[in-house]
Amino acid sequence: MGKSTILNALTNAAAEVENRLFVTLDATVRATELSDHSRILLIDTVGFIRKLPHHLVASFKSTLEEAQDADMLIHVIDISHPLFRQQMQTVQQVLEELNIADKPRLNVFNKIDLIDDESLMAKIKETEQPCVFISAQRGIFLQDFKEKIRQFAEKFCQRLKITMPIQQSPLISKLHEIAEINNVEYIDSQAIIDIKVRHEYVQRIKNMMDKINSTVETLQQAP
Repeated sequence: MGKSTILNALTNAAAEVENRLFVTLDATVRATELSDHSRILLIDTVGFIRKLPHHLVASFKSTLEEAQDADMLIHVIDISHPLFRQQMQTVQQVLEELNIADKPRLNVFNKIDLIDDESLMAKIKETEQPCVFISAQRGIFLQDFKEKIRQFAEKFCQRLKITMPIQQSPLISKLHEIAEINNVEYIDSQAIIDIKVRHEYVQRIKNMMDKINSTVETLQQAP
């Protein structure tokens, strides 16, 4: 399928890549930089198996429970496999059983270098959005894939401009703990900080700034 190959390509790591059942039964976690100021964690879970032996079902599902805490799901599909649509249905069924089928999801169709039907990708685009087509082994369209992930990740963040008295600037180190610092400027007696932070931390930052007579302004997304 290529999950571990993709993980390695995105993170410059070396997760084990083998065509053996359950070689990655344990979830593998890797960090990757999406841009100069954007860093995420990728979790590689076990692959999905149709008609799994009954004695393995519990272990299989407990491993996949890692996905319940994820902000988004990346579903890697081997587009060269003759039964890839049935495999997609199997994944959908398991996600429904885990009550996470409604999570934001990006379908990644891998191994496009192994298909001959040029119309196949066009047909998939009509029904499986959002999606991206890549070859992890050959490095084809990996940057497009990374950009798609970055766009997804942006939806969970808010960009803020903080203006604080310059004598309070040591608090910037506190902001580093929960936010990405895009830029810091010192103008006259003030420090102006451009940050990106997850939505759940916005109010915490506002409360922190209120205590030191600082202002917080919401900005448009990006950079």
